[in-house]
Formats: sequence, structure tokens, C-alpha cells
Amino acid sequence: MRQLFWLDFPGWNATIAAHQWPFRFLAPNLDLTVQFHRFAPHDTWMLADGVALLAEDGLVGCVSRLWSEDGKLLATGTSKHMSRPNPRYEEELQRAREMGLIPPEE
Repeated sequence: MRQLFWLDFPGWNATIAAHQWPFRFLAPNLDLTVQFHRFAPHDTWMLADGVALLAEDGLVGCVSRLWSEDGKLLATGTSKHMSRPNPRYEEELQRAREMGLIPPEE
């Protein structure tokens, strides 16, 4: 279960990595497919990495991998995200301005 949980997040994180908060769009996960290669139930930590391979026409395709403490590949996941407008964008934009994260509106 822990491996499945950690393979769900890298796709979204890879998608937003190039964008400043607040985000104009959100991308809920439509699906997640996981291939388990081995298990490491006693590892205290795991490394998850992800890449958004393609974002086009409102869909984002992602691949994520999960590694054990000793560098073994534990699982590989693929996910598809659907991009949609962020309904709280204006509210978050105002908050970002108040926090000094972006310049005030001119």
C-alpha cells in the first residue's frame, strides 16, 4: 500500500515544477497503473521520482518510479491527469500578492 501511495504524487509534482504558484490549472489524476517489481516493507524511506512526458490538449501523461534505500527499483507507475482551470486561482493570486510572492497588480 505504501508503494502505491507514493507512486501517485510524482506526476503532479513533475507537472507543476516549471510553474510558479498560484497555478492557473489543476490536474486531477484520472488513472494510475502500477507495476510492482519487488517489496521493501522494512525500509524506513523510499525515493520517488517522476516526469511529465507530455502535456497537450488538457491531458498530462506521467511516469513515476519508486526506489528502495539500497537503490533497487521497487515499482513503476504511469498516470494520466486531466488539466482544468483552478477555480480558486483569483483568490490564490491575491494571497500570493499579499505575501509578496509576486508583484502587485499594475
